[in-house]
Amino acid sequence: MTTGGTNPDTSGEEPALTPPPPSPLLSSKFMSSVIARLAHQEEVQKTTNDQLAAIVAALNASTDSSQPLHPDPPSESPRATVTAAVTQVDSAAAEEDQPAIRQRIEVIRAQLEPLSDEESDLEEALDPLDLRTLLTRKITSTNNETLGPSDLRVGANAKRAKHALSQGPSPASTGDNPIVDLRDQLNAPINDLRTKLDLSLHPLSDSIQLPVIDFSDQCLTPGTSKWDKVKTDVRKALEDYGCFEAFFDKVSVELDKSVFEAMEELFDLPTQTKERNVSSKPYHGYLSQNIYESFGIDDANLAEKVNEFTQQLWPDHGNKRISETMHGISGKLAELDVMVRRMIMESFGIEKYIDEHLDSTNYLFRMMKYTPPPPHEEKKLGLPSHTDKNIMTILHQYQVEGLEIQNKDKKWFKVKPSHQYSFIVMVGDSMCAFLNGRLASTYHRVLVTAKKTRYSTALFSTPKTGVILDSPEELIDEEHPRVFKPFEFNDYRDFYNTEAGFAAQSTLHAFCAL
Repeated sequence: MTTGGTNPDTSGEEPALTPPPPSPLLSSKFMSSVIARLAHQEEVQKTTNDQLAAIVAALNASTDSSQPLHPDPPSESPRATVTAAVTQVDSAAAEEDQPAIRQRIEVIRAQLEPLSDEESDLEEALDPLDLRTLLTRKITSTNNETLGPSDLRVGANAKRAKHALSQGPSPASTGDNPIVDLRDQLNAPINDLRTKLDLSLHPLSDSIQLPVIDFSDQCLTPGTSKWDKVKTDVRKALEDYGCFEAFFDKVSVELDKSVFEAMEELFDLPTQTKERNVSSKPYHGYLSQNIYESFGIDDANLAEKVNEFTQQLWPDHGNKRISETMHGISGKLAELDVMVRRMIMESFGIEKYIDEHLDSTNYLFRMMKYTPPPPHEEKKLGLPSHTDKNIMTILHQYQVEGLEIQNKDKKWFKVKPSHQYSFIVMVGDSMCAFLNGRLASTYHRVLVTAKKTRYSTALFSTPKTGVILDSPEELIDEEHPRVFKPFEFNDYRDFYNTEAGFAAQSTLHAFCAL
């Protein structure tokens, strides 16, 4: 990124799966709106919480009356007992002319309907007082978490899981506790719908072999014929695909194996320990959602910053071995990142900005784990389609594939690396903006189909706080007019987390396109 200045005051191979095509009656604009509404949960959750708080109060008031809340729990199905409770409160509200309570009752009734197809599974698992217990527990949660729109189903699923545990592990059990973090269960319905929409809007196509570029030559230095040849290959690959496969032997087989073993150790830590990995920057610390969880290390190319990460998880003594491993891989990948960005800038004739550009960036290193889908599911979306917001990304998959990219024709392809020790280099939104749109960022996603845990790593180069992303004047002319307004990266990251950012087909264009 050439900067326009800084602001002193201031992110087992399987056959291709082809889901049913989307209905022609649903426009992409409508579907994008749906996805945006699902993603923007805070407002929905607050409203739902207010509604359910009133229901709890009504249920408690009903319990104090002479009529029991559940007259014959043993003789009724779980859904019947819940329905009876709701009906009783509805009747009481009608007698006292309380339309507000009656209106909220309809919300509960609407949520009861989806349970009918699973009623037989809940006979032994759902307690007669689960409705009130579920609502009261969440509303009074010390974590200030709020209910999502399908919480009755979530509560039933959690209760069923608890019942299954009491009966002992199933033959197919892997030994993991089936009751996952309640926050993930509450968000599951929304993410499941987003997954279905994402897969139906973008059917999966075949595997693809990206251009493979060799960076292992020791004579690969600026000004040499070898450098110029690789530079040309990098430019063409990024123009055609927005990404390429890099063979980079400075990451040895031994180091690669050590990183994998360290990740297994890290992700096996207790949840409360993993949650100590925090950051003041959004999405830079520990994340856990559905089948995905991830650690983040800011400035991972600096040894002291990696030591701070292990000190978070092991406050007494840190973990020297893991620190050295993560610092080692981050440093090597940072070398690859610098080479690629230098080649890109030289190819566009803006090499005079290289030093300024490199000095204005930091690195975020992420370790990611994707739990395999349950036996009854053929696939599971680990990450929905997106472009990275940073400058460049260097991805590495360990043993299990899953990365998919979208080509210029909007078709999805599985990325099939030619070598297990290669890396995928991608253009991010910030580089796209800096180059005035000359290179486009890559839409990609993770679709987990293997019945084995998937691990991956990523090094993200990101603009430093206060740096203004602005296209160099050399990239602006009559044939290539200015495409984007200058912006500060943190402002862009903040916009991405708004409803407008979620709804936009292209977050970058919605934020700063002219």
